Amino acid sequence: MTVKGILGKVILEEERPYILSDFKDHLIHSRNVLKELQYDTTIDLSNHLVLSDIICLCAENLNPTDPWVTEEHVRHSLYLLEQITSGESIQAFFMMNEDTILKRSIKILQTLLLEDWKLYPGACSAFQWIFSHIRFPHMGQYIKEFLPFILRFTDDWQSSNKVRGVEMIQHLVEECAWNTELNLAIGEETYTKNFVPFVTFQGS
Repeated sequence: MTVKGILGKVILEEERPYILSDFKDHLIHSRNVLKELQYDTTIDLSNHLVLSDIICLCAENLNPTDPWVTEEHVRHSLYLLEQITSGESIQAFFMMNEDTILKRSIKILQTLLLEDWKLYPGACSAFQWIFSHIRFPHMGQYIKEFLPFILRFTDDWQSSNKVRGVEMIQHLVEECAWNTELNLAIGEETYTKNFVPFVTFQGS
């Protein structure tokens, strides 16, 4: 049931920003799935595979500015996250059990975003939300998992994707030891081109 609620590939006749009418059927379906999951007593909270799916579903339904998300989606997603984390912060929840749930959630989204990333707007939004909950000192080990996708966002012509990429770079700079972890992970050339302006701004 969880997989059915996740926003799949969205193909438009022409490349343009997504609008509300593109998600008319999905809006109702995803809302119903989120509501049903709240009362599903068969969910095994010890099953990391199931929990990763639920995390990805909730993560793509937490930004009310996304055209496939309503305030009701946000409310149901937050309630569901509260249930599966037992009140723990998302950051603490991700770091449990050797980061198993976090790693699998990242893998699910990377698979969708590897080639036709612009056709999976839900995965893009979920990717950013999950990334925003990785903090120092754990960020360093995940730089290479996220950076290729972050740079795709910043290089895109659509302003919404550029903003997403810039926000993710800002978070990355804030949450890692930029003079060691970031430089070593991505190389001096990429670091200088993409990150020095943010580091300079942070230090000013």
